[in-house]
Amino acid sequence: MLKSVPTPPGTSESEPYLGRSSLRKQRSRTQHLFLSFLVVRYTALLGGVFYGIAHRRSLQKAHDAEVKQHAIHEREHLVAEAKEAWKKKQESSKDGVVTDPEDPRFDLEKLIAKWEADSQ
Repeated sequence: MLKSVPTPPGTSESEPYLGRSSLRKQRSRTQHLFLSFLVVRYTALLGGVFYGIAHRRSLQKAHDAEVKQHAIHEREHLVAEAKEAWKKKQESSKDGVVTDPEDPRFDLEKLIAKWEADSQ
């Protein structure tokens, strides 16, 4: 009578028993593939995180430059308005008519006569 080789736990009768060395090789290959998969997975994850950080910085720099340019343009516009108002004030003082009612030299009759002359 032939003695049969006992099957190790975790294997079925239909699978051939390959021996311990081939099981070790198979497990090491599986572990190697699993570890390779983890390396690739986390490398891709970290690469995506660093790409996101770099992309966010470039977008923030562009936005900051746009905000700065807008502020400069707004200041230039305000300066231009102030210059225009100053010129109008200087032109009105050349006529000799004081338009500020708080000024002691204010004369209402001269102001009304100036407005009438400007409207015609």
